[in-house]
Amino acid sequence: GVQTCALPIFMEPTKSQKKIETVIQDLGFDPSRMRNPTERDNLVKSLDGEKLGLLEDSVLRCIGELEGKENFGKNQAAIIREKLDRQGLSTAIGELLGSPRVYLYWKKGST
Repeated sequence: GVQTCALPIFMEPTKSQKKIETVIQDLGFDPSRMRNPTERDNLVKSLDGEKLGLLEDSVLRCIGELEGKENFGKNQAAIIREKLDRQGLSTAIGELLGSPRVYLYWKKGST
């Protein structure tokens, strides 16, 4: 019979995604835990003024870099830009730092 295998491959984060991770690290948080909504909310709630601005800026740059590429459409970018309050920022970080997966499929013929 023919077997199909799927292998997840993790794509390299873009420069601006790495920048968000660096900013999160500089703020004393662990970027790898940002897939957890509670962790993201804690991050965003703990910031104000300049620190919040830094994070917003890195998120906006990332949106600009990704806009129109791959599966990140202009509508998605516009929605994030419009709602960049604390909750929106938390959601945006989750979307931008969520690990994009690409699956490679190959068929193994019977021998």
